[in-house]
Amino acid sequence: MNAFKRNLVIGIIILLIGAVLVHALILYKLVPNPDIQYMNVALTLVFSIIVVEVIARGIRLAGSKALKGEGSAVSDLFRVVAYTIVVITVLYEFKVNVTGLLVGAGFLGIVLGLAAQNTLGNILAGFEIMATKPFRIGDRVKISTWQYANIASTWPHGLLVPGFEGRIEKVGLVYSSMISKDNVRTYVPNGILIQAAVINYERSDTVHLRQRVELPIGKSFEDFKSNINKVLKAAPASMRKKINDFSIEITDINSIFYGLDLCAETSLQNAEEVEEFLKEKSLTAAAATKQAK
Repeated sequence: MNAFKRNLVIGIIILLIGAVLVHALILYKLVPNPDIQYMNVALTLVFSIIVVEVIARGIRLAGSKALKGEGSAVSDLFRVVAYTIVVITVLYEFKVNVTGLLVGAGFLGIVLGLAAQNTLGNILAGFEIMATKPFRIGDRVKISTWQYANIASTWPHGLLVPGFEGRIEKVGLVYSSMISKDNVRTYVPNGILIQAAVINYERSDTVHLRQRVELPIGKSFEDFKSNINKVLKAAPASMRKKINDFSIEITDINSIFYGLDLCAETSLQNAEEVEEFLKEKSLTAAAATKQAK
């Protein structure tokens, strides 16, 4: 039994013993009536502390993997809110007029909410991301959002989806971080991230790769196809097994060059390796292509 379960069992036992003891004292009138109120308050405090600490510890343990160190911050936030409610409940038991306190706390909450609306929005967005799980820690994703718009490439070089690409490192309370291919860490506010289009490359079993090649108009298309097929046949068997449904398409023609797309299907885990292979071999095949007769 780990420490958390042991402490939980001990807390429950103490709570049950306290409840039985207080009930017996009240039932047999072993304490004066004024003291009963104090005993009820004490029992409420013990019960509240046990419940709050159990829930806070559960939040910390449950969020440790998803939040990467931010689980303690979430549990601390829960403790602040929970113990505030406990204090108000205790004051109410002592017949203290808490209406004025609640009104003042409400006004203060409105002022703080207006002053820190961006921060609160990011925190709520962080909880929504944790609940909906559009990605997990370690997923390779692209974040595309109008707040950080890039300039798309011009025709005929294909559609460029603007955004930031990398692997998710952490989902925090205010910011989420990702690491790009060149090992640069990017922090995105959760409020913006929740509005973005998230392209998750890890949620697909296979991917379709497209490698563009531009050949001068005088180069033979048939010769290029022959060269690329020879290159593919000469590749190691391990690489050929990773490439499915390979094809070549002519995408556009003008007076200077014509564009080709080398299309291949592969598994997600082999995508980067196959993409580099296609780039290298398409260059080799293009260099060896002869003039059309």
